[in-house]
Amino acid sequence: MDEEEISKQVSSLIWDLSAYMTNEICPNCLDSNLRLTLEAGKERPIIKFCDECLYTGVNDKYTKISGDLVPATKKIVESYLKFKLRLQRR
Repeated sequence: MDEEEISKQVSSLIWDLSAYMTNEICPNCLDSNLRLTLEAGKERPIIKFCDECLYTGVNDKYTKISGDLVPATKKIVESYLKFKLRLQRR
């Protein structure tokens, strides 16, 4: 295995471990759960991303993203989870 392949595998592993996966199924492919991400260098909006079909959505609507995606911060994930919990209690 060459260095480039090892680098790709390490990068993929870091993504899998650091990007929070929701319990929401992708509305596009219906095959994978969505991850919470952000556009690099920005704190808003939260972008939901599908690893399988590369769907990107904001406020549950498909949105084309031009920049790189990074995992949502712990603070943003906590905020998202609190919001979802409030919705469930209604």
